Amino acid sequence: MQMNRILNSLAVGALVAGLTTSGCGDGSSPPAADAQATAAVRAAARELSPGVAPERAVKTFMDVLNELRTVPALAPLFENFRVPRPVAIEGSTGVVPLLGVVKITRDREGNVTITNRETGGVIFSAPLTDLASGVFHAENLPAAVTPPTACTYAYSDWSACQPDGTQTRTVISSSPDGCTGTPVLTQSCTYGQPPVTCSSFTYSDWDACQPDGTQTRTVLTSSPEGCTGGSPELSQPCTYTPPATCTSFTYSDWSACQSDGTQTRTVLTSSPEGCTGGSPVLSQACTYTPPAVECTSFTYSDWSACQPDGTQTRTVLTSSPDGCTGGTPIVQQACTYTPPIDGAALYGQSCASCHGPLETSNLKGKGITVQLIKDRNMAFGLTDEQLQAIVSVIGP
Repeated sequence: MQMNRILNSLAVGALVAGLTTSGCGDGSSPPAADAQATAAVRAAARELSPGVAPERAVKTFMDVLNELRTVPALAPLFENFRVPRPVAIEGSTGVVPLLGVVKITRDREGNVTITNRETGGVIFSAPLTDLASGVFHAENLPAAVTPPTACTYAYSDWSACQPDGTQTRTVISSSPDGCTGTPVLTQSCTYGQPPVTCSSFTYSDWDACQPDGTQTRTVLTSSPEGCTGGSPELSQPCTYTPPATCTSFTYSDWSACQSDGTQTRTVLTSSPEGCTGGSPVLSQACTYTPPAVECTSFTYSDWSACQPDGTQTRTVLTSSPDGCTGGTPIVQQACTYTPPIDGAALYGQSCASCHGPLETSNLKGKGITVQLIKDRNMAFGLTDEQLQAIVSVIGP
């Protein structure tokens, strides 16, 4: 921090010298980019310290800007515009656009505020003497700036409660990289006298003896109430008896046969009770049948007549490749349904007046054909399809 302040002072000194002189020595002018930065800083310094002499206002502004550059929450703002740390004017292309989108002001109490020039929203506010306590509003950042991600913290355990009624903890890690946030490092607690050491215990049953010749148990309760520590007896030596070897098993069903010609199963139960090991049969040879290939090509029957629902169908005659199954044959399509010609109605309209009702028509039994009707010039403008419908209802 001390080194940063020294570098900041050097940078500010050089800046002030450049901002308060209009050229000296060899009479050369500053580069155009640096001149723009100089003008931007002068304007921002007047906003921060109105009515103050330019040299002093610029120095104060650069001091404040460098202090703000160290605030973690504001890092995305400065880094988005590639403003170095400490802030430098010469060769920095980011100061001008930064000061174009944010405004830095200070009130009489020494509180510094950064606002969004376009929206007027407050981005950050804090006492200059305690920037770490500042309030950051990521939602008010300029549109070009990506808001920082909120940190997720991993903490140490809380410390013992102190006489002032507080306990503390530390941050072990935070994620993701570059995140910002405010870890909770202190909380209220009830301070009491140091706990009494436990002197009496009740236990669970001893567990089974282990191969290392020991068995353990756990503490269920301890006394006196609220005590800690003590010397509970949680382990003792024992004589280990190895379990019997399993001799009988029940199994799951065999799995499907795999491409390597084997299938497997698992043990569901084993006996005698409590046994271990044994030689369960968990794998066997089998005959692998490759899965059927999906059909990709089909030959079909002719389409059926169009049905009243506007569809017609066909059936698959053959499919390939040989032995395939499934696939997506097209066995139905839309069609335009044409209702059949009503031969009886046509007969009643065109023939009944001359040949009598259909049931007793004098044309029955005379081998009437479409061609015979046309040869006798009796078609009366009817189509061949209509004539055939009449012939069909008359009969042979």
